[in-house]
Amino acid sequence: MHPPTERRLAAGDLVTTELTPCVRGLLRADLPHPRARIPSEAQLRAFSVYDEALAAGVAAVRPGATAAEVARAQNEVFRRHGLGDYVTSEYTRVRGHGLGLYVDGRPAVLEDVDLALEPEMTLVVHPNTYHPEAGYFVHGDSVRVTASGCEVLTRTPRELFSVRAG
Repeated sequence: MHPPTERRLAAGDLVTTELTPCVRGLLRADLPHPRARIPSEAQLRAFSVYDEALAAGVAAVRPGATAAEVARAQNEVFRRHGLGDYVTSEYTRVRGHGLGLYVDGRPAVLEDVDLALEPEMTLVVHPNTYHPEAGYFVHGDSVRVTASGCEVLTRTPRELFSVRAG
């Protein structure tokens, strides 16, 4: 999420990536999943909170639900884990956003956005934010709102990937 530098990865470094593939120049997806060279215990513990928040956010996606409800579902997980200070705009931009012609479209998934979700809308649900022990995590799934809930479009496993140094 920053331009590359000459610095080599070290044990415990967290690598944040957000791939945005484009299909036929029209449709975009968002694939934010964290990677660490050798995950620390703190990173593994933090990741479990992010993964729980992602699952809660995805479970909230359904027709008629609002972007605010999806954001709140994710933020409540952080609050339950004593991380409520980190769900503010000081530490995070959004809890997800629309996908389609633009990678960062409407709606913004925030607790004050009352836009109702409709079938066939696509969005990314991502509880990206800073964690005091592990740094900034990027994690999420692209979803399509269906008539009865949502379909997760992301096929990448929800895990903290470990990347060996080369």
